[in-house]
Amino acid sequence: MAWPWLAIIAKSVPWVELVRRAPDILARSRELLDESKRTRSSNPTAAPPDNDELLRRIETLEGRDAEHARIIAAMVEQLSGLTEAVQVLTARNKLLMWLVAAIVVVQVVTLAAALR
Repeated sequence: MAWPWLAIIAKSVPWVELVRRAPDILARSRELLDESKRTRSSNPTAAPPDNDELLRRIETLEGRDAEHARIIAAMVEQLSGLTEAVQVLTARNKLLMWLVAAIVVVQVVTLAAALR
């Protein structure tokens, strides 16, 4: 009984795309984490940075912000697809429940009529 719903889920959700991009997302997040750890641990007791160093750090932060925005946009797009698929499944489930209820009522009425 559950197989048709699994087929709908498999067709509606871009599972192949999600699975295909998962290693890239994981690898890039690890790179960002390692880079962040290296930046924090690079000589924290040194003299205050000069303007060139500050400008370089700002450019790095802006680059990271752009990368994070790109990753978040991709995640939002995928989440939107999942949300739409769940909404379609919910609507189909409600329709199926109404149809089953109608069939049960018709069966009860025909059984009652047959017993008279």
